[in-house]
Amino acid sequence: MLETLSKDGSYISSNKRTSPFRYAVGMLGTSIPINLLRTYAAIYCIDQIGITSTQFSMILFIYTIVDVLNIFWFGFLSDRTRTRWGRRKPWLIISTPLLVVSLICFFSGDAFENKLLLMCYLGGFYVLTTSLDLIINLNYGSLFPELFPENQMRIKTNVLRQAFQIAAMAISIALTPILTEHLGYFSVAVIYGILAWVIIWFCTFGCYENPERQKDPDFGLINSFLTIVKEKNLWFYGVSTAFYSISFSMFMQSMPFFIKYALHLGPSATSLIFFGVLTVTVIGMLFWGRVSSAISALNVLRTATIIIFIGFLLMAFSSSLSSLALFSCLIGFGISGVMASSDIVGANLIDRGYENHGKRLEGVYSSFFNLMYRVNGIFIGFAFFLVENLYHFSSGSSPGTVPDQASKFLFVFFPLAAIIVSLVMTFLISEGHKEQNR
Repeated sequence: MLETLSKDGSYISSNKRTSPFRYAVGMLGTSIPINLLRTYAAIYCIDQIGITSTQFSMILFIYTIVDVLNIFWFGFLSDRTRTRWGRRKPWLIISTPLLVVSLICFFSGDAFENKLLLMCYLGGFYVLTTSLDLIINLNYGSLFPELFPENQMRIKTNVLRQAFQIAAMAISIALTPILTEHLGYFSVAVIYGILAWVIIWFCTFGCYENPERQKDPDFGLINSFLTIVKEKNLWFYGVSTAFYSISFSMFMQSMPFFIKYALHLGPSATSLIFFGVLTVTVIGMLFWGRVSSAISALNVLRTATIIIFIGFLLMAFSSSLSSLALFSCLIGFGISGVMASSDIVGANLIDRGYENHGKRLEGVYSSFFNLMYRVNGIFIGFAFFLVENLYHFSSGSSPGTVPDQASKFLFVFFPLAAIIVSLVMTFLISEGHKEQNR
């Protein structure tokens, strides 16, 4: 069996190599369902269906606990999988249709009248959908450092991959308010689910893993876990990622609340702002892609996080649609820099770990990255809990006396505090070995 590197930095195996486009387009499919769920679950559950902010915070708390309990098992089992199709492909093939069904079921919750039963139903399918999304993204992410081991190719592939993520955001975030206004959330979930299914399978069947990775010796779960938790840089990177994700998630989830309750505008304004942010993000990706070739990915990450911090700081003074658009686009430009650099930093940390301990643990590393990213559910749930207790914003039918202040707390002040923590952590990560072509 011939295994070598092609000129573009991907593995050639049995005269087959993975096309960067074929791999990168998978980000479009993996991002659409979870973007829909994470961005619109709050407004759907609280404003449309009528469960309380506290009940929704409980759903987020439970989902986070389940993720924490499962996440290292998923990565460990992925690393130990041995099939003729590779380690990651079977997980992607099986989990995708299950994710689609679970997503559709979640957005069918309006059939229940009993609020407690409704909360249990929504909570169950929220947990199931996010768990399946975890399996898919963990295995998809684990393929990245394996399929493209050369640094310059990683940069190019990641820019292409993040471009597809932005396209997914345009579909599942910016376009959704318009579509749901005419079709409803259930129909939109069906359309997005089927689209994601086709794209993920198209990506999966075009990825060719390196067979030599399956010959590496197995390591026990505890041994694998202890190997990576000793790495300080991994913790700094993980905490930075976690608090960035809190800031980003609150920015996306609470924008519909801010536009409705602070600016008193409709869904079309939400779509307009999201499209503006995504347009700037696309342009930003082209800029940061070039910058990443000149300076280290870690410095790009730090610079982009500073820009996001400035954007939220200015957003505190936003009181009109025009100022909201301007400051949101600044945040979007910073987000594009994080998107262009964060995965490169993570892949380099995986490489550094292999140089230190000689173990192929991409799945366990991806589990750790996903864990740090997904603990945001606890903090986001805490934010909604605070909104109900501080501002008495319970639901769309009971928004309290100062819903504008409540929405600004969710949209500006909470994510501002999170991005400050993320920024500090980026400066604690050390460069380590020089990023270079290998």
